[in-house]
Amino acid sequence: MCASKSVEQAKEDGWDNYLNQLEKESARGLALVGAAILDDRLCDLLKSFLIPKPEKVKQLLGAGGPLGTLRSRITAAYCLGLVAEDQYHTLLTLNEIRNKFAHDLDSESFDSQRVRKLCSKLVLPEPLRQGKEFESAPDRWKFLLNVVLLAFELDMSRRHIKNQRRITPQKKDMPRWQFTTK
Repeated sequence: MCASKSVEQAKEDGWDNYLNQLEKESARGLALVGAAILDDRLCDLLKSFLIPKPEKVKQLLGAGGPLGTLRSRITAAYCLGLVAEDQYHTLLTLNEIRNKFAHDLDSESFDSQRVRKLCSKLVLPEPLRQGKEFESAPDRWKFLLNVVLLAFELDMSRRHIKNQRRITPQKKDMPRWQFTTK
């Protein structure tokens, strides 16, 4: 439903090996696979939070479902309080970059004007900022670093929110209208 075969393989192979493969990808490949990784992490995060009803969750998160796109999953995770505002904005920017590579044939590299403009929005979390090094780094590296950091943060959030998982309420616990007759 959520994970592509390559993302599932990455989980088995370990992230170090997978990151080495990402670095070898073309610009378009990096954007598409990087976004697929984040999509998979968001899907796992949402599944960990939603009620434990696999069939219903599959209808919600599956292809064609209301939360079947990366953009809709980003918005849902933010509105449910599962991602912070800075993560939300970074995820939106990374998705825009992904869409440039997927739908704009003129965007063949991170050096294209449209992609550079989007990459200029990418920042690192405050504790990781070291002077101006990140600002002057190549846009491809900014994209890759943001994908890796967000994937890790989303995975950590997924582990943390398991204790907050929604449950299906029992009928007796739900508020009901009471009809009375005179």
